[in-house]
Amino acid sequence: MKTKKYLTLKQRMLIDDLLEGQMDEDAILRKHKIKRDTYCKWLNEDNFKEQFRRRVAALNCHSELIIA
Repeated sequence: MKTKKYLTLKQRMLIDDLLEGQMDEDAILRKHKIKRDTYCKWLNEDNFKEQFRRRVAALNCHSELIIA
């Protein structure tokens, strides 16, 4: 099975909104017109999970710098 190297624009925008924390998950899925099945599929893709983890780690690092 071929693994995608990059996320789609829709996937990147979804992650942006999830990490922003202004809306709940269901509202974000409705905003981007993403079906729950599609979102669940993305959550099982290695590339999506890795990019999500990287973004969370970057935000954590940023928060630590602010605290310091």
